[in-house]
Amino acid sequence: MPIEGANGREYTLQAGDAGYSIKAVVTPTGSSQPALAGAVQSSPSVDAYGAPSVTNLHISGTPKVGQTLRAEYTFTANGSGTDKSTFIWGRYEKTSWMPIEGATGREYTLRAEDAGYSIKVTVIPEGSSQPQLQGDTQHSPAVDAY
Repeated sequence: MPIEGANGREYTLQAGDAGYSIKAVVTPTGSSQPALAGAVQSSPSVDAYGAPSVTNLHISGTPKVGQTLRAEYTFTANGSGTDKSTFIWGRYEKTSWMPIEGATGREYTLRAEDAGYSIKVTVIPEGSSQPQLQGDTQHSPAVDAY
């Protein structure tokens, strides 16, 4: 299907192109004899992809010591493959968020040392087919552990 307005030597991929294959089709014509056209030529296809994204990030579960919390969100691949996002669970200590050692999965089970602190999860969107292409980092609202 032709892309509206894409009729020059160059084309800049648009956000809506993510997840599709793109190729160039050329019909050669001469400037002195425009009625004469050569054989149509097509380039090989290339897959267009964009940075994956995470929306609606929040924590589910009861924030009680011993209970498991889970990062819930909507993942949009934008042609980058399946969800392979990175997770960093954090605890608010005194004046800043500190990563919780070893808490790098989609789920986190609250420990005794979490009681009385706020907990959040940070998600860095990544796709399986384009791991070098990361989306914008997202932070969940905090929950208070007890």
